[in-house]
Amino acid sequence: QTETLILLQDGERSTWLYCDCHDGKCKQSSPLLFFPPEFGGKLEKDICSDTSGHYQRLLVILLQGSREEGIDEENIEKDSKDLYAAGEDKFGTDEETFITILGNRSAEHLRRVFDAYRKLSGSDIEDSIKGETTGNLENLMLAVVKCVKSIPEFFAERLYKSMRRAGTDDDTLMRIMVSRSEVDMLDIRASFKKMYGVSLYTTIQVQFVKTQTYYLPQYSHMYTVYFYNIC
Repeated sequence: QTETLILLQDGERSTWLYCDCHDGKCKQSSPLLFFPPEFGGKLEKDICSDTSGHYQRLLVILLQGSREEGIDEENIEKDSKDLYAAGEDKFGTDEETFITILGNRSAEHLRRVFDAYRKLSGSDIEDSIKGETTGNLENLMLAVVKCVKSIPEFFAERLYKSMRRAGTDDDTLMRIMVSRSEVDMLDIRASFKKMYGVSLYTTIQVQFVKTQTYYLPQYSHMYTVYFYNIC
Protein backbone atom coordinates (compact mmCIF):
# COMPACT_ATOMS: atom_id res chain seq x y z
CA GLN A 1 0.00 0.00 0.00
CA THR A 2 1.36 3.42 -0.94
CA GLU A 3 0.37 7.06 -0.71
CA THR A 4 0.05 9.00 -3.94
CA LEU A 5 0.37 12.77 -4.17
CA ILE A 6 -1.66 14.70 -6.73
CA LEU A 7 -1.82 18.45 -7.28
CA LEU A 8 -5.08 19.93 -8.50
CA GLN A 9 -5.16 23.58 -9.52
CA ASP A 10 -7.88 26.07 -10.37
CA GLY A 11 -6.35 29.35 -11.46
CA GLU A 12 -4.17 30.60 -8.61
CA ARG A 13 -5.59 28.11 -6.09
CA SER A 14 -4.11 24.69 -5.55
CA THR A 15 -5.09 21.58 -3.66
CA TRP A 16 -3.00 18.59 -2.64
CA LEU A 17 -4.85 15.31 -3.02
CA TYR A 18 -3.69 12.25 -1.11
CA CYS A 19 -4.83 8.78 -2.07
CA ASP A 20 -4.24 5.47 -0.34
CA CYS A 21 -3.40 3.06 -3.13
CA HIS A 22 -3.59 -0.71 -3.10
CA ASP A 23 -3.41 -3.05 -6.07
CA GLY A 24 -3.21 -0.09 -8.42
CA LYS A 25 -6.52 1.40 -7.23
CA CYS A 26 -6.88 4.62 -5.25
CA LYS A 27 -9.48 5.76 -2.80
CA GLN A 28 -9.85 9.26 -1.41
CA SER A 29 -8.21 9.57 2.01
CA SER A 30 -8.44 13.30 2.76
CA PRO A 31 -10.77 16.20 1.92
CA LEU A 32 -10.89 17.37 -1.69
CA LEU A 33 -11.60 20.91 -2.77
CA PHE A 34 -12.57 20.44 -6.40
CA PHE A 35 -13.90 16.88 -6.55
CA PRO A 36 -16.49 16.28 -3.79
CA PRO A 37 -18.19 12.86 -3.76
CA GLU A 38 -21.49 14.27 -4.98
CA PHE A 39 -19.81 15.51 -8.17
CA GLY A 40 -20.06 12.00 -9.57
CA GLY A 41 -17.96 10.27 -12.19
CA LYS A 42 -14.48 8.91 -11.91
CA LEU A 43 -11.73 11.17 -10.64
CA GLU A 44 -9.43 10.18 -13.49
CA LYS A 45 -12.09 11.17 -16.02
CA ASP A 46 -12.57 14.53 -14.29
CA ILE A 47 -8.84 15.21 -14.25
CA CYS A 48 -8.56 14.36 -17.94
CA SER A 49 -11.39 16.71 -18.81
CA ASP A 50 -9.89 19.64 -16.88
CA THR A 51 -6.18 19.24 -17.68
CA SER A 52 -4.07 18.50 -20.71
CA GLY A 53 -0.65 17.60 -22.03
CA HIS A 54 2.25 16.41 -19.92
CA TYR A 55 0.65 17.80 -16.75
CA GLN A 56 -2.38 15.59 -17.29
CA ARG A 57 -0.25 12.55 -18.03
CA LEU A 58 1.72 12.81 -14.81
CA LEU A 59 -1.44 13.43 -12.77
CA VAL A 60 -3.04 10.29 -14.18
CA ILE A 61 0.08 8.20 -13.53
CA LEU A 62 0.16 9.38 -9.91
CA LEU A 63 -3.56 8.74 -9.51
CA GLN A 64 -3.18 5.16 -10.70
CA GLY A 65 -0.68 4.49 -7.91
CA SER A 66 1.31 1.94 -9.87
CA ARG A 67 4.84 2.71 -8.68
CA GLU A 68 7.39 -0.05 -8.94
CA GLU A 69 8.67 -1.66 -5.75
CA GLY A 70 12.19 -1.73 -4.38
CA ILE A 71 15.46 -0.53 -5.89
CA ASP A 72 16.57 -1.61 -9.34
CA GLU A 73 20.34 -1.39 -8.90
CA GLU A 74 21.03 -1.96 -12.58
CA ASN A 75 18.93 1.02 -13.65
CA ILE A 76 20.01 3.67 -11.12
CA GLU A 77 22.80 5.00 -13.32
CA LYS A 78 20.71 4.59 -16.47
CA ASP A 79 17.81 6.57 -15.04
CA SER A 80 20.11 9.37 -13.87
CA LYS A 81 21.73 9.54 -17.32
CA ASP A 82 18.33 9.47 -19.01
CA LEU A 83 17.13 12.38 -16.89
CA TYR A 84 20.28 14.34 -17.66
CA ALA A 85 19.99 13.61 -21.38
CA ALA A 86 16.30 14.59 -21.32
CA GLY A 87 16.99 17.99 -19.78
CA GLU A 88 20.27 19.71 -19.14
CA ASP A 89 22.19 17.84 -21.84
CA LYS A 90 19.97 18.80 -24.76
CA PHE A 91 18.24 21.74 -26.41
CA GLY A 92 14.63 21.55 -25.32
CA THR A 93 13.18 19.05 -22.86
CA ASP A 94 12.02 15.46 -23.16
CA GLU A 95 9.17 15.71 -20.66
CA GLU A 96 8.10 12.11 -21.26
CA THR A 97 11.34 10.79 -19.77
CA PHE A 98 10.89 12.90 -16.63
CA ILE A 99 7.26 11.79 -16.32
CA THR A 100 8.04 8.10 -16.80
CA ILE A 101 10.83 8.02 -14.23
CA LEU A 102 9.29 10.34 -11.63
CA GLY A 103 5.85 8.78 -11.95
CA ASN A 104 6.73 5.09 -11.93
CA ARG A 105 9.92 4.41 -9.98
CA SER A 106 9.77 3.66 -6.25
CA ALA A 107 10.70 6.36 -3.74
CA GLU A 108 13.73 4.36 -2.59
CA HIS A 109 14.93 3.98 -6.16
CA LEU A 110 14.39 7.66 -6.97
CA ARG A 111 16.42 8.79 -3.97
CA ARG A 112 19.36 6.80 -5.31
CA VAL A 113 18.76 8.19 -8.81
CA PHE A 114 18.77 11.76 -7.48
CA ASP A 115 22.11 11.15 -5.75
CA ALA A 116 23.54 9.74 -8.98
CA TYR A 117 22.13 12.68 -10.94
CA ARG A 118 23.85 15.15 -8.63
CA LYS A 119 27.20 13.42 -9.15
CA LEU A 120 26.65 13.34 -12.91
CA SER A 121 25.45 16.90 -13.49
CA GLY A 122 26.82 18.77 -10.49
CA SER A 123 23.35 20.05 -9.59
CA ASP A 124 20.20 18.79 -7.90
CA ILE A 125 17.29 17.36 -9.87
CA GLU A 126 15.15 20.27 -8.63
CA ASP A 127 17.43 22.73 -10.43
CA SER A 128 17.00 20.79 -13.67
CA ILE A 129 13.21 20.73 -13.31
CA LYS A 130 13.11 24.49 -12.63
CA GLY A 131 15.26 25.15 -15.67
CA GLU A 132 13.46 22.80 -18.04
CA THR A 133 9.76 23.11 -17.13
CA THR A 134 7.28 25.80 -16.13
CA GLY A 135 3.82 26.25 -14.63
CA ASN A 136 1.71 23.37 -13.36
CA LEU A 137 4.06 20.68 -14.63
CA GLU A 138 7.03 22.26 -12.86
CA ASN A 139 5.08 22.57 -9.59
CA LEU A 140 3.87 18.99 -9.77
CA MET A 141 7.31 17.54 -10.55
CA LEU A 142 8.91 19.53 -7.74
CA ALA A 143 6.24 18.33 -5.32
CA VAL A 144 6.87 14.72 -6.33
CA VAL A 145 10.64 15.13 -5.85
CA LYS A 146 10.22 16.79 -2.45
CA CYS A 147 7.86 14.06 -1.24
CA VAL A 148 10.22 11.36 -2.47
CA LYS A 149 13.05 12.95 -0.52
CA SER A 150 11.06 13.60 2.67
CA ILE A 151 7.30 13.80 3.16
CA PRO A 152 7.64 15.49 6.60
CA GLU A 153 9.91 18.18 5.12
CA PHE A 154 7.45 18.72 2.27
CA PHE A 155 4.60 19.35 4.72
CA ALA A 156 6.80 21.47 6.99
CA GLU A 157 7.54 23.74 4.03
CA ARG A 158 3.85 23.94 3.09
CA LEU A 159 2.95 24.87 6.69
CA TYR A 160 5.66 27.52 6.83
CA LYS A 161 4.52 29.09 3.57
CA SER A 162 0.91 29.10 4.76
CA MET A 163 1.87 31.30 7.73
CA ARG A 164 4.73 33.48 6.53
CA ARG A 165 2.58 36.54 5.84
CA ALA A 166 0.25 38.60 8.02
CA GLY A 167 -2.71 36.64 6.69
CA THR A 168 -2.85 32.87 7.01
CA ASP A 169 -3.65 30.43 4.22
CA ASP A 170 -6.27 28.75 6.39
CA ASP A 171 -7.21 26.09 3.83
CA THR A 172 -3.67 24.76 3.57
CA LEU A 173 -2.99 25.04 7.31
CA MET A 174 -6.16 23.21 8.31
CA ARG A 175 -5.88 20.55 5.62
CA ILE A 176 -2.33 19.59 6.61
CA MET A 177 -2.81 19.79 10.37
CA VAL A 178 -5.96 17.67 10.33
CA SER A 179 -4.96 15.12 7.67
CA ARG A 180 -1.48 14.51 9.14
CA SER A 181 -2.34 14.71 12.86
CA GLU A 182 -2.50 10.91 13.23
CA VAL A 183 0.02 10.08 10.50
CA ASP A 184 3.36 11.86 10.89
CA MET A 185 2.80 15.14 12.74
CA LEU A 186 5.67 14.45 15.14
CA ASP A 187 8.04 14.07 12.19
CA ILE A 188 6.63 17.22 10.58
CA ARG A 189 7.20 19.15 13.82
CA ALA A 190 10.80 17.97 14.00
CA SER A 191 11.40 18.88 10.34
CA PHE A 192 9.82 22.31 10.83
CA LYS A 193 12.14 23.09 13.76
CA LYS A 194 15.19 21.83 11.84
CA MET A 195 14.37 23.79 8.69
CA TYR A 196 13.25 27.10 10.20
CA GLY A 197 14.85 27.24 13.67
CA VAL A 198 11.55 27.72 15.47
CA SER A 199 8.89 25.30 16.63
CA LEU A 200 5.63 24.79 14.79
CA TYR A 201 3.81 25.53 18.05
CA THR A 202 5.52 28.92 18.40
CA THR A 203 4.89 29.79 14.76
CA ILE A 204 1.18 29.10 15.10
CA GLN A 205 1.15 31.09 18.35
CA VAL A 206 2.77 34.11 16.63
CA GLN A 207 0.40 33.79 13.70
CA PHE A 208 -2.53 33.72 16.13
CA VAL A 209 -1.43 37.09 17.54
CA LYS A 210 -1.21 38.49 13.99
CA THR A 211 -4.64 37.10 13.19
CA GLN A 212 -6.13 38.73 16.28
CA THR A 213 -4.42 42.02 15.50
CA TYR A 214 -5.41 42.24 11.84
CA TYR A 215 -8.63 40.28 11.47
CA LEU A 216 -10.20 39.44 14.86
CA PRO A 217 -12.09 36.37 13.57
CA GLN A 218 -14.98 35.21 15.73
CA TYR A 219 -13.51 31.78 16.45
CA SER A 220 -9.79 32.59 16.33
CA HIS A 221 -9.08 31.47 19.92
CA MET A 222 -10.85 28.11 19.56
CA TYR A 223 -9.22 27.65 16.15
CA THR A 224 -5.72 28.22 17.53
CA VAL A 225 -6.14 26.16 20.70
CA TYR A 226 -7.18 23.23 18.50
CA PHE A 227 -3.94 23.50 16.52
CA TYR A 228 -1.92 23.85 19.75
CA ASN A 229 -3.34 20.52 20.87
CA ILE A 230 -2.39 18.84 17.60
CA CYS A 231 1.19 20.11 17.51
